[in-house]
Amino acid sequence: MDSNTLTGKSRNGFAALGLSLALPGLGQVYNGEVIKGLCFFVLVMAAHFAGFALAVRLPDSRLFGGLLLTLSLVLLLYLGIAVEAFRTAKEISHAYILKPYNRVYLYAAVWVLGALLYLCIGQYTRANYVHFFKIPSHSMEPGVLAGDYVVADRLCYQHQSPQKGDVIVFVYPDDRSKVFMKRVAALPGDTVTLPGGRSEKVPHGRIFVLGDNPKGSLDSRKFGTVPLADVMGKIRVVYFSRGEDGVRWDRIGKIVGAVEDGQ
Repeated sequence: MDSNTLTGKSRNGFAALGLSLALPGLGQVYNGEVIKGLCFFVLVMAAHFAGFALAVRLPDSRLFGGLLLTLSLVLLLYLGIAVEAFRTAKEISHAYILKPYNRVYLYAAVWVLGALLYLCIGQYTRANYVHFFKIPSHSMEPGVLAGDYVVADRLCYQHQSPQKGDVIVFVYPDDRSKVFMKRVAALPGDTVTLPGGRSEKVPHGRIFVLGDNPKGSLDSRKFGTVPLADVMGKIRVVYFSRGEDGVRWDRIGKIVGAVEDGQ
């Protein structure tokens, strides 16, 4: 037999399962089903992207459910594809002829390429549709608590300007590597009263932001107004929350809206 001839070898179900868990569709490539593997990979990426892009368009009351449905669908697809690879590998006979791409280094190369594509899609989704943040401070209490994990809508301000009362995320003017979250207190043209009693008109193209906890908030009273161009998105819902006593189940799914009573 020619030394370059690829001999028959059965497929290992657990190897196919592991490869598919590492990257959707890679187990199918291992089984010799390149087209199927590519289709499965595209399906998972499309479900991920389209799910978030559609969910963020839902009203506040349905946003958390839409995101949860998207994640559940992607997870089911992910696991289903892995199981399919496992079952197919178990059915392949010992007569399977190795393909030129049935090489460990090629699996690794496909994984790297797929992971890069996934990261690019994830980055695009976070930049244009939905982003997730953990709240580290008490500056927005009681509406948003330290330890809350929140969803930021990156799409809404592409078609409209922030409104008074919106809770937004924006680039911190004094350190552009940081992102702050505050409530819009005044819009361009509004007059605000600063500490000391001095009044000032909010310039065109800028907004005045405040924390709901005025005694513990670094906001426009200290660093001035925020350019509209630096507004990254609107905080809409709490998707998870953990405090000193553990998970705060009552906050999961809470809509971030108007200032709490008494503020």
